[in-house]
Amino acid sequence: MSLPHTMIARMDIIRNARNNANNTNDNNSRNNINRDPREQ
Repeated sequence: MSLPHTMIARMDIIRNARNNANNTNDNNSRNNINRDPREQ
């Protein structure tokens, strides 16, 4: 059974979206660690 090309493309898009979300969360965490606590 072969998957339609649209399904494969959609899976790639979802995977990329998850990776982007994870990278954003990592960057936000790093920025918060380095931030001066008096700023908040």
